[in-house]
Amino acid sequence: MSIWGRRPLENDDAADWFSEFVDAPTVARVRAALRLRKGYIEVDRGAEVVIAAEILAQLRGHPGKPRATLTKAQFGLVAPGFAKVSADQWQTLTGAALAAVARVADGKQSELQQLLSERKAWLTRWAAAMRDLAKRLMRPMRATALASVRATPPVPPKRIPYRVGQIVAIKLPDSRFAYGKVFRDFDMGVYDFVSQTIAPMAHVVAKPFLYYNAVTDRAIKDGTFVVIGEDPFLDDEAAWAPAMAGGIFPHDQDIGSLHLEHKGEMLHVTPAAAAGLDIRSLAWNAELFIEEIVDRLVAGNNAKYKYHAAV
Repeated sequence: MSIWGRRPLENDDAADWFSEFVDAPTVARVRAALRLRKGYIEVDRGAEVVIAAEILAQLRGHPGKPRATLTKAQFGLVAPGFAKVSADQWQTLTGAALAAVARVADGKQSELQQLLSERKAWLTRWAAAMRDLAKRLMRPMRATALASVRATPPVPPKRIPYRVGQIVAIKLPDSRFAYGKVFRDFDMGVYDFVSQTIAPMAHVVAKPFLYYNAVTDRAIKDGTFVVIGEDPFLDDEAAWAPAMAGGIFPHDQDIGSLHLEHKGEMLHVTPAAAAGLDIRSLAWNAELFIEEIVDRLVAGNNAKYKYHAAV
């Protein structure tokens, strides 16, 4: 598993589970994620416990800060699946979440805790976050939260097909638009171009790419990124984004295990050979990807997201 941060969704296993859950949110999925066997807890199960518990806390009216796990749109998709949960069932689910979180936070039986302990600053903040999560789960369920869950109508969401080669317009916080092209394996090339209104596709694809990174397909499927057309690749080979550095983090490149990510594979690479490559880290929601676009494209901080080999 690749871990690129201490937060609940900053690892592959949690991001994968979350993506599947948002597409088909059920109580059974959460219950299964929280059901741990006796003995040592593998990292994938630990990651699933944490994200499932965070979702429960948010549905109970106590989301994490500064950013809730579920966006407003995702909450609207998830809430109907919990509309008929009784008070007794909520109590059972919450109890299971508290027990599971306590076990995952225990370094003697949790691989996730042990991996995070390789970085003391991360472990300290993560342990504090686990204590905060437990406190939020123990708080009484807010009446307004329960009412909103039950009142949310189960309207089937409109789904937009996700295809390699799509060109998308991405609205920025200042109401301008950035643009990207979908590559294989959830990668996206971001064009070195910003416009006041959505530009014609022919104008967009004439621009060079500034950088590449990965982003969940939900941003297109839910319409957050607006598909303005398709620019098919010449062949399958061209549909892969260039190789990127993986296993390390833009803000702290000394932690992690450096490798090369290309064509869906993780390959060994020397620091010298990886120097200058984009650092690949999957953005699990559109907001995170947009934040990076603003920093790299608008603020001009693109260089800090590339791997710098130690001198």
